Amino acid sequence: MKLPSGQALAYLGDAVYEVTLRKLAIEKGVDTPEKLHQTVASLTHAQAQSDAYLQLHDEWTDSEVEYFKKGRNAPVSKKSRSVSLEVAHESTGFEAIFGALYLNQAHDRVTHLCRLIIEGHLSK
Repeated sequence: MKLPSGQALAYLGDAVYEVTLRKLAIEKGVDTPEKLHQTVASLTHAQAQSDAYLQLHDEWTDSEVEYFKKGRNAPVSKKSRSVSLEVAHESTGFEAIFGALYLNQAHDRVTHLCRLIIEGHLSK
């Protein structure tokens, strides 16, 4: 399957990443809407996604790094962003990984990566 543009991968990946984090947060016992929102929101903003990509450096496969590059190199809008252009590109690349994995039906891999991220966050 030919993958869509980096922007399209990131658009899809944003939704895949967020809904997977929501599911895992509930499974981990985060059960009030306020706590669910706080937990997931703290992991889905651009800086957190950029940080997560770097923290999981040893976890990424070669193909996931290629997905990241495809997303990172896509044009992004700087309008109303509270982060640097570099972080915006990194977070777009991060989201592109999840979009590509979803399209390739690698749902277990998506869950595994999100589990590493949320478990690291909840253990703080």
